[in-house]
Amino acid sequence: MRYSSLFVAVMLSACAPVTQTANLNKASGAQAYASVGDIMIHAEAKESLPNAFGQADIFGRTREAGFSELRYMGFNKQKQPIFRRRDVDVVSNASTMTRTPVSVATVNAQSSAGSVTATGTAIGPLRENT
Repeated sequence: MRYSSLFVAVMLSACAPVTQTANLNKASGAQAYASVGDIMIHAEAKESLPNAFGQADIFGRTREAGFSELRYMGFNKQKQPIFRRRDVDVVSNASTMTRTPVSVATVNAQSSAGSVTATGTAIGPLRENT
């Protein structure tokens, strides 16, 4: 009975849907000045790292999903601004099965002024810079 309750709890925690988010490099509605070729807007997209059940990772890890950018290209003959949009989609098979699930760090600290000893173990998701 105890193991079936644990199994149900794990299954329920794995039921969050995979979501996609975008991060802009500038505040929305902000005034901007640009020269020819400058990037006006750059938005990076990330999505939840899927687990074995196709749902979001319970540690909140993400994977790259691509980016979109809007580049100022100058003016045309009618004095209208010209922009170039570039969309890059990243297709990845990264999942919780292909990445290290957690990092475990054991820390021992001793004080030289007294006899205090602190020992701890930290368990959590591995932070990646991708």
